[in-house]
Amino acid sequence: MLLINALTFFIVAVLCFLIYRKASRLGMRLFGILIGFISVFYIASGILNMLWFFEVIKWGILDAIIVGSAFKMPVSAMLLVAFYFLTKDKKFFIFFIVFLVALFGFGMQPVNFFVTLVLLSYILVILSASHMILSKNYLREACYYAIAYSILSIALIFLIFFKNVPPIWFIPNSMLCIAYYKLFTGLEKSAETKKVEKKKENLFWVSIKYLVFIITLMAFLFLSTLAIHEIGHAVMASIAGCESKAVLYEAKILNPFTEIHCANENSRVIILLSGMLTPIVFGILMILTGGRFVRNMGLLIISLGIFMTTGDLAQLNVSMNYVILLNVFASVFMVLGITKFSVVYIRKLPPEEEGKKEIKKAQEQEKSAKKKIINHMK
Repeated sequence: MLLINALTFFIVAVLCFLIYRKASRLGMRLFGILIGFISVFYIASGILNMLWFFEVIKWGILDAIIVGSAFKMPVSAMLLVAFYFLTKDKKFFIFFIVFLVALFGFGMQPVNFFVTLVLLSYILVILSASHMILSKNYLREACYYAIAYSILSIALIFLIFFKNVPPIWFIPNSMLCIAYYKLFTGLEKSAETKKVEKKKENLFWVSIKYLVFIITLMAFLFLSTLAIHEIGHAVMASIAGCESKAVLYEAKILNPFTEIHCANENSRVIILLSGMLTPIVFGILMILTGGRFVRNMGLLIISLGIFMTTGDLAQLNVSMNYVILLNVFASVFMVLGITKFSVVYIRKLPPEEEGKKEIKKAQEQEKSAKKKIINHMK
């Protein structure tokens, strides 16, 4: 089983190397270089599984999670940057910045860091792939397999932890192999043309795609907002000389909260308030400085930040009436943010004349690209 895992990792590494060669040949140099770097991590994963198989080193769940997080984080980050260079879509850069903030926040709470990092990385892959599918990107066929890979990987992590299932990574890795193969074959289409598609899609499938995107976006923003919340607590606790610990789940408390141990009660209050206010301030800055997409994310971060204050407000003995009122405001912000995202992604098709112009432009680009390929082959 570990040997099969290693084989699938090596296959993915080879596909990444082939994508690097092809992207370089087609003039997508930066994209190709980043995918080439990613192949190194898959080679390392394959070698590690070989060492486990031959019992050179002993396999353990905790070690596997730590190593997996160390590999998954840079791979997810480089994929985001790579697709930013490929598509010039600024939304990938926005996801990348929020991802880095989340890494910094969870890094301040080492107990939760590794498991959360792996989960956040897979969610980021699903979010990015869903965005490309909704944007009708020409590589969306690869994105379906990338989503399947991430979902299977998340499920396998939970099964390994709670059901002692063996590490059958070759199952999700098979989806990853297909995703990279589709990416490899799709690059040719990128070089030749980016045709304007006017096919009507079934409303049901459009709704399912959008629902997957929104659920994944909310999961990504929930973890990111939680990290920002922890940054506020950790920074202020460090200044005040206190200790803080994030609690993601407790039997009788639904919301995440932070345990704070301070000799001075005033410092404890300031630390609790700083964690509550940091996501709200971060969201307001996004609204004031960003474009439409960033402003929508800011609204959702504010709403999630308010929801996360419930546990902290309880520690401050704030009346439940005020807590409920705040949650009502948070619900309004959340509905508003999701509605605005709907406007961004569910758009009407361009008018007929505008569509003709875009098709003509695409045809001219196709002719130009074909000439370049012919000249390159000569």
